[in-house]
Amino acid sequence: FVNSGTLNATVAGSRLVFAGAGQPQTYSGDGTIVNPIASFEINNTAGLTIANTIASEINCNELVMTAGDINTGIHTMVIGTATATPGTLVYSSGTIVGKLKRWIDAVTGNTDFPVGISGVTRNASIDFTSAPVTGGTLTAEWISLPGGDNGLPLIDGIYLVTNTSSEGYWNMT
Repeated sequence: FVNSGTLNATVAGSRLVFAGAGQPQTYSGDGTIVNPIASFEINNTAGLTIANTIASEINCNELVMTAGDINTGIHTMVIGTATATPGTLVYSSGTIVGKLKRWIDAVTGNTDFPVGISGVTRNASIDFTSAPVTGGTLTAEWISLPGGDNGLPLIDGIYLVTNTSSEGYWNMT
């Protein structure tokens, strides 16, 4: 799908669906998406690459991940539009390879961020047991590099901890 113009999602119930089997799909071009898409959906085991040349946020009220990874590249996938309308993640499988931003209201509860590398989900599950004072957004991504020392080494009894992770870490903003 090549977007070299403006995709206007003001129509109620607007959906952008990437479905198929066996063939990877690409969303590219130099166009923009204005207004949140009611539902952004992926159901393609071969995945979707967002390769639009203009860095932007791709905003949806509902993200439906039935099968396949979404490689966001220079873009950020956003669920929701405000604390009062945090949006919905309907998740069966797949991984966001890149940044996923979610709106969160000032309430208790769990919010999942199915981020990771292609084929491997490293879900960041954020559980607020006490409600935050105000809502806002959290953006998560998986960085597949060693986490470094992060203030280590730490000696815990007979154990010496020198690195936080050799496979990677979550970056939360």
